[in-house]
Amino acid sequence: MVEPREALFALLYNDDAVRNSVTDIVHGRRPTDAQLPVLVIWPTISNLPERDLKGPAFWRARLQVTVVAHEQEQAEIAKDAVINCVDGFSGDMYGLPVIEAWLISDEQVMQDDEVIFHHIDFYIRYKKSA
Repeated sequence: MVEPREALFALLYNDDAVRNSVTDIVHGRRPTDAQLPVLVIWPTISNLPERDLKGPAFWRARLQVTVVAHEQEQAEIAKDAVINCVDGFSGDMYGLPVIEAWLISDEQVMQDDEVIFHHIDFYIRYKKSA
């Protein structure tokens, strides 16, 4: 089965609005020579079972995407595209059976004179194959 982080990458990579708002989408670390704006999909923050009386009923993964940009407007356009793509998603996410995905945090936490970092966190609730 595909991992939630891989499914999220595929969803974002194949979304026209997201792809048109950034130069690249990468896993885990922004290459030092990357042209901005770029999206970074971080390693999974958590991936925990949610239980019913018989054991795990489904799983909930927490994932973070960071927009890295030079300009505030670029960061906001990319951030909005990511949120519009993921928040409220349900169905097949490139091999991951998603019950629902929802936004839990949207925060620009760090800005210096050259680069803006805008972090976006999601929960993705999904079924694991038996």
